[in-house]
Amino acid sequence: HRLRLEQRWIGSHQGTDNITTWAYNNRFRYQIRADVPLQAKKLGDKQFYAAAFEEVMLNWGPSLKTNIFDQNRVGLLIGYRFSPQVKLEAGYFNLIAQQGGYVNNHVVIQNNEGILVNLLFNIDLRHKEAAPAEIKK
Repeated sequence: HRLRLEQRWIGSHQGTDNITTWAYNNRFRYQIRADVPLQAKKLGDKQFYAAAFEEVMLNWGPSLKTNIFDQNRVGLLIGYRFSPQVKLEAGYFNLIAQQGGYVNNHVVIQNNEGILVNLLFNIDLRHKEAAPAEIKK
């Protein structure tokens, strides 16, 4: 599980490439993901795994005007774990996104499909306590 609360400034323009106004926006993101080992009961180093995830994004707060729904992302991936610190995965990705504005008084919803490639690094930046010095008698 992963939960995020985001605060964003979104630029808009009136028929030009220059941003004319900025709007403050709040967004709630929730992702659920499962990694399933393919070669053993528990995922270890130098092993393949399958991964599936879904992430929904909803707008909220006083600046909300029309659409609560923002995006939905779904992915089905095959991964390889090199070590506890490094994984590589690739697979199918689907994105459904509702645009904030209207075109000809209609809501615009995009449905995009593609290939997703992730290279994941898990770096532990915590300070580890040094072992106490050996006490001489």
